Amino acid sequence: MTLIPDGISTTALSTLMENAPTDDINKQEYPFAGHSQAELITAAENASAKLLQEIPHPVAHKVLALMVISHLINWHDKAAESLLEESPDAALAWSEDVGILKSAYRSLLAVEVTQDDFTYDEGNDVCTCDD
Repeated sequence: MTLIPDGISTTALSTLMENAPTDDINKQEYPFAGHSQAELITAAENASAKLLQEIPHPVAHKVLALMVISHLINWHDKAAESLLEESPDAALAWSEDVGILKSAYRSLLAVEVTQDDFTYDEGNDVCTCDD
């Protein structure tokens, strides 16, 4: 179930962000699953370089970007659903992000990277997210 609101004010979003619950992991010295920001960036750069080395084609990165966005959509959707009863305001904020991420996904589909870009057709939705 995706909860996409008709609209929300910037003030309401700011209030939600200020009042959002924090996890203990945010208080750790290395908040990214035990890794620092620099380590996270290095790992992402290494994964990107490995993909380009294995498949030196721009569509490879587009597919990777679509997959990452799809994972973010699913993550945000599940977070919104799990917060719905406990904290409707927080669920609404997560749902707003789902809409933004789906827009990013569809926008990326509309970019033709090369003539052989099989993801270019918006009807060819390779998203693994639930609509």
